[in-house]
Amino acid sequence: MVFESKSVIRVPIQGEGALSQDDEKRSPMDFVLWKSSKEGEPTWESQWGAGRPGWHIECSAMCSDILGSTVDINCGGVDLSFPHHENQLAQSEAYWDCSQWVNYFVHSGHLHIDGLKMSKSLKNFITISAAMSLYTARQIRFLFLLHLWSEPMDLTPILKADGGGLEGFVQMEQAIAAESSFAEFFFMVKALNREAASKAESAETFWTQAEKSLHRELLQTQVKVDAALRDSVDTPVAVKALLELVRSANRYTARNPEARVHLVLAIARYIGQILKVFGVGSSDDEFGFGSDGGEGRGVEEILTPHLDAFVQFRDEIRLLAKEKAEPKAFLSSCDNLRDVTMPKLGVRHGFPPPLEISGFQNFSRVQPLTAAAPRVHGPGGDWRFRRFRNLETLRPKGIGADDGTRKARESQKGGGEEKNSGRGGPG
Repeated sequence: MVFESKSVIRVPIQGEGALSQDDEKRSPMDFVLWKSSKEGEPTWESQWGAGRPGWHIECSAMCSDILGSTVDINCGGVDLSFPHHENQLAQSEAYWDCSQWVNYFVHSGHLHIDGLKMSKSLKNFITISAAMSLYTARQIRFLFLLHLWSEPMDLTPILKADGGGLEGFVQMEQAIAAESSFAEFFFMVKALNREAASKAESAETFWTQAEKSLHRELLQTQVKVDAALRDSVDTPVAVKALLELVRSANRYTARNPEARVHLVLAIARYIGQILKVFGVGSSDDEFGFGSDGGEGRGVEEILTPHLDAFVQFRDEIRLLAKEKAEPKAFLSSCDNLRDVTMPKLGVRHGFPPPLEISGFQNFSRVQPLTAAAPRVHGPGGDWRFRRFRNLETLRPKGIGADDGTRKARESQKGGGEEKNSGRGGPG
């Protein structure tokens, strides 16, 4: 730390508080090592007379008592850099007669609300429990991961339209988008893995240029993430590198009907491993990124947003019916549910499951499908299942099939309309 880099006197004055105005100080930059005790205050005898230690000695005493003559890492807010930590160093190095008492200081940036430092005195703070009522633990962690820990963070509040309180923060949108991107990626990988498990493995092991390029990007991402974390734990750079790898993997699976699942799985496992290191992963999930949002919510709490979405959708359809709206309006509402509302809740149309369950009575009886599985009601239960014979044809345009494959399929149908494309209707 270099005091000369501090261009104003305000910082040390704030650090000393009322003591900075003491007439006995030769300079306002000085700090109080020993202070005369007032009547009724604790007092100790010393060579300077009866008194008590200055407040900076508190941390020196605690650290020295527990850690001794060397401290590896000393943490605190950026405002403690001077005078507190500077004075702490001076005291401790004099006491221990050493030239380096602390090896590393970690000074984190302040949290600001609408341009003002968050503090109890300004009453502009938000508690963790209040933040958790607005967002999941994982989303809040992504907010911090996407911001460099040493820089100040300024949150812009979003107030409810009726003035009834806080609705959220503008900066959370990026965190929610990042979480959604990872969640959709792992959802796609799991679907791809299930699809591959239902097929006989191909003996073909040669990689095309697409696989080589994606594998190269995986290796490059590993280097980028490692370098970012070694460079002052730069989590924003690391997370953005992972998101770029996710986008590349998504493009690869969309353009290659016969995507090499092992390569995609390797990418998913690497990303999941890093996300677990960051505290946003899940040890219970196969790839380290479960769907619980990191807060262990109950089934009711998980399902409520989805049920609310369909209640709102039902109300929209009813209103359109009462108004005798055109069919296009109904289709638009269905598209909005599929493409906007449900993806925000972690449900994305694109990769259908290899198993469809019709009805839900006694669904626990459903067993893994076999090639000879019946397609009628099973004995003793009111359910049935069927295998999707061609998962590829059920994907939307651009996902899992290139234009050539699609045109060939249309040609076989005699030029008829493409079915199960997932476009222009409720799906």
